[in-house]
Amino acid sequence: EDFSGAKFPPANMYEEYSGTNYWSRQTPTAYGIGGSGSAKFDFYSASVGTIQSIVTNNFAAVGANTYLTFDEAYAPYSPSFGPDTLLIETSTNLGGTYSILQTLLGKADGTGELNSAPAFIGVYTPANNEWRPKIYLLPGGTNKIRLKAKSGFGNNLYVDNVCVQTLAI
Repeated sequence: EDFSGAKFPPANMYEEYSGTNYWSRQTPTAYGIGGSGSAKFDFYSASVGTIQSIVTNNFAAVGANTYLTFDEAYAPYSPSFGPDTLLIETSTNLGGTYSILQTLLGKADGTGELNSAPAFIGVYTPANNEWRPKIYLLPGGTNKIRLKAKSGFGNNLYVDNVCVQTLAI
């Protein structure tokens, strides 16, 4: 999913949230090439502890050598805020339950797995060179994925090119 379409979430995804929705489609695109948009979670505006997700629709259970790949861009706000968190969760029972595949933190000290740019005091929008690829081996039988954002009241996260694919790695 490259978030090129005007509809958000796209047809193959949906959102889980209550209150104000902090997920949106934005125009920056990974590395400034291909596509014409990305998904943004607005950690900058979401109060501490706000949890919201974008979730894939059900898909055929995956086999061996199947990976979740995506690009992300994130800059923390300052040491006084955060960490912001993105949980990558998988389900093998069509979303009945989820398991955490990966926890990505955005930290102002530069050590966070989400960090793709230095701390930025202001509303973050990524430059073309501030995107980073992510790749995670999916457990066999995975048939749904949830990207769950938990706000530490830090800065914005951008996600693009979400793909489930078989790779010979």
